[in-house]
Amino acid sequence: MITEDFVGYGARVAVDFGGKIEGEEMTEKVVDFMSRISLDCVDAGVKLIGHIKSITDVEGGGYLACSVTNHEGKVRTDGKLHGGSSLEMILNVMIYGLDEHDVSEIVEPRTRDFFLTQGGSVHVEQLEGEEQDHDHSRSNVTLEL
Repeated sequence: MITEDFVGYGARVAVDFGGKIEGEEMTEKVVDFMSRISLDCVDAGVKLIGHIKSITDVEGGGYLACSVTNHEGKVRTDGKLHGGSSLEMILNVMIYGLDEHDVSEIVEPRTRDFFLTQGGSVHVEQLEGEEQDHDHSRSNVTLEL
């Protein structure tokens, strides 16, 4: 551990939209989600955002890599999503000043807010690092409408 207030949070997010979403709309959802996660961390009292990043794949093709390293919620992107009815994302939040529970309490509700649609579902699986020295239980949340 670098310092006592560092947290590295990882999650696998699986979304079924319950119908096709165009690539532009899907990209906008992912970028807005990443911005909101960073801004929520700031609002919760984060001292420093080391890196908040994600890689998203869709069954329709394409990928989108997102990165936030600032307190203003500005997201850098690489790639393009071609749309589809589902997506998979790996999300990593590496910050100073909040604990893992705080980050989980931000990520899980925001995932629902941004991706859960009528007839769809969202599954968030918290990932554990190999060298963490705390409780190794995993958090799994599935939401459906």
